[in-house]
Amino acid sequence: MGRIDVHHHIFPPQFLKEAPASANSYRTNPKINGWSLERSLRDLDDNGVDKAILSFPQPSQWSLAVSEQRRLARFCNDFFAQVVRDRPSRFGLFAGLPPLSDADGCLAEIDYAFGALKADALRLMSSYQDVWLGDKRFAPVMDEINRRAAVVFVHPDAAVCCRNLMPSLRQ
Repeated sequence: MGRIDVHHHIFPPQFLKEAPASANSYRTNPKINGWSLERSLRDLDDNGVDKAILSFPQPSQWSLAVSEQRRLARFCNDFFAQVVRDRPSRFGLFAGLPPLSDADGCLAEIDYAFGALKADALRLMSSYQDVWLGDKRFAPVMDEINRRAAVVFVHPDAAVCCRNLMPSLRQ
């Protein structure tokens, strides 16, 4: 086994169609909007990567209803799992969850991800709005992750409190 890309985002076309207006930067980025399995495999080959772990694009920062957050998490996890089934030697799955504030939705998705989809691990964000992973409000989700001894990839994110602290250094 050679290189493994553990931070490989893909954006299903339906996901981009349903994303709110705040996600327009995704829609206008040709590397994101023009995703295809063939292009992803070519990118892996061109960079000497043997396997990529698919990672959920994060809609939790978007203002969506809880039911929509749950539906998008399930949709993306199902889409990614199919890519893994189609190319198991090239892809793995870090399943995504709805926002951790939705404990019931997260617990259901954890069960589904590990039970039905056979996910390799979970992908969490370092914060959800202004709430950090260690917050006691997330205890039911963290307890379930610990009970399963699940592997978790933590994706960095700038919490709402900490964005644009130095406006002169904007990207």
